[in-house]
Amino acid sequence: MHSKLATTTSDADPEDSFNDTVHLDDSWFYGPPRKKQMLDCMTKENLTASTLVNPKRSSLVEKSFGEMETFSKQRLAIGKLEESLKVFKNSRIFSFEKPEQTNGERRYLVSTLERFWSWYETLKDRHFYELIIESSPCRLYFDLEYSKATNANIDHEVSE
Repeated sequence: MHSKLATTTSDADPEDSFNDTVHLDDSWFYGPPRKKQMLDCMTKENLTASTLVNPKRSSLVEKSFGEMETFSKQRLAIGKLEESLKVFKNSRIFSFEKPEQTNGERRYLVSTLERFWSWYETLKDRHFYELIIESSPCRLYFDLEYSKATNANIDHEVSE
């Protein structure tokens, strides 16, 4: 075994670089390439809040409407909102529950109204809430629900 090692080292040209003789590729240093997850074809039926966890790449048109980024912590989302408001005056924070978790954990989405609305309209399940930051202008409204059967004397066309 010792003589075999000696012949292999003696055959190597000292002028050759290590990488030229061994032919190492990037996977030697960085490890094997990871398999990319294939995204399902996005349709109105299967597009949910879970797509926010692994969002697709944005087009330039979408980017012109502003950024859309999710955070696990509210304070991080507020920091991003403050940064985003310098460029886009209509930036907002929205909150939603992760659909795959039932323990009440929330995520926070920072986006402009235009970008959020164009995406939100395509969702089947719309369970988002806007967080109103302290000292921000807002309007108070009531979302009243009632039974039509027990309130027969109310004009239902006007009340909807």
